[in-house]
Order: sequence, then C-alpha cells, then structure tokens
Amino acid sequence: MTEKLRPRPHLVGLTVTVALCACLGLTRSAGAKTFDVVLSPPTESSPEAKKLLDKVQARYAKIAGLHARFHQELTSATLGQTDIAEGECWFAKPGKMRWAYDRPSTQLMVSDGKTLWFYEPDKEQVTKTDIDPAMLDQVPTGFLNGTGTLTEGYVAVLPKLELPPKDGIAVDLTPQKPAPFEKLRVVVEPTTSLVTEITIYDPFGNVNRLTFTEIEPGVAKDTAFFQFTTPEGVREMAPPMPPSGLPQ
Repeated sequence: MTEKLRPRPHLVGLTVTVALCACLGLTRSAGAKTFDVVLSPPTESSPEAKKLLDKVQARYAKIAGLHARFHQELTSATLGQTDIAEGECWFAKPGKMRWAYDRPSTQLMVSDGKTLWFYEPDKEQVTKTDIDPAMLDQVPTGFLNGTGTLTEGYVAVLPKLELPPKDGIAVDLTPQKPAPFEKLRVVVEPTTSLVTEITIYDPFGNVNRLTFTEIEPGVAKDTAFFQFTTPEGVREMAPPMPPSGLPQ
C-alpha cells in the first residue's frame, strides 16, 4: 500500500534548489556572518555583477560534470533553529544530480532529469517523483547541471556587506518573475569563476545555505549513476502534494 512521506526539513531544503533539482527550505543560518544593508529590492543589474556572472556562466557552460563536498545549513524562521547536513554531490548535463548525505544520517537524493528519488536506508523507504520540465527554470542550482543560468531572469547586484566573504565575491540575484524564493546569493571564487556558496532566501524568512568544497569540475559519471533501482524490501512512498509540481 502506498504511503505519504512526511516532509523532512533538509529534503524541503534540497527541493527548491533542483527542486533541487530540487532541493531547499531554510536560514538566516545561526552561524551567518554577513548582514544585508539593502533597503529595497534592486530594479536593475549592476555592470560589475553582470560582468562577473558572465564569466561564471561561461565557466560552467564548458563543464560537463562536477563533483564536490557540501555543507548545508537550513534555518527555520518560525522555529528559530538550524539543521545541519553534509555529504557529497554530483551534477551532469542535462538535468542530472546526485546528493549523498552522510550527516546527520545516510540519505540519497538522485535525479536523471526526469525522475527524482529520495532514499532513506534506515527507514527502508524511497520516494519517487516525476519532475515537471516547466518548473526547472525556477531551480536556483540549474546552472550546475545545464537546466538554467545565472545570467538570465535575475536582477544582479554586488551587495554591501559588513563582513564580505573572505575568499570570494558575493552576488545577490532577485528573480524577475514569480519564483519559490525571494533572493539568491552566490559567492564566486574570482580566480576559477566557480561558485563556492549558494544561499536561498524564501518569502517566509527561512534561509538555506549550501557551501561547496573540494570542487572537481569535469568529473564524468554514466547515466546509471543518476538513476535509482529500489532494493528488495524497500517501500515506495507517494510524495507529498507540492504547491507547484515539485517535491517538498
């Protein structure tokens, strides 16, 4: 019998980003060390931000695949608490991703661009969800797997921060069309033009921060790596009803 999966905080988090493709949910992380000095949403991109993002997009356009370690801080404005998760992630074009959590527990989220699987080994259950192609342009991490860009659909500016990133340049992106998030902040390493941090701010004051380390561009994986076969004895769960066709 099919059961409904109760949403997990970090799964919701992982969801706005590919939906995270899919992933997301969210902080002003408890450990946040930067603060905005922005009085109102910008209406026009700054030349400096546009130039930097052009370099970033050109860099990722040449990358067929990518592997990295990730650290996620997901803070709930309502609960006033931060959940922390860590693991490895892989991206490939078009639309493929794999998030392997090793903290706080072993979990796996996999997508081949058409289907999203969320596997919880300790609960012996997996959730399988079809991905709506029409929603992929709302995924903040789409530039990582070729389903989106950072140079279109956003107003981009370099924010004034009391404590700027030590090893990168922060860029704030405000979506020009309705989206499941209010603002996206990326931190770019200027020498490599790689994104080392992504922070998603939702309309309810939640913040989801993803920091990438040990980034390896060009890592190639076959198609099977981004698919999932349900092990024997594992229950297949129905996804919760999403507000916009995406898993949550």
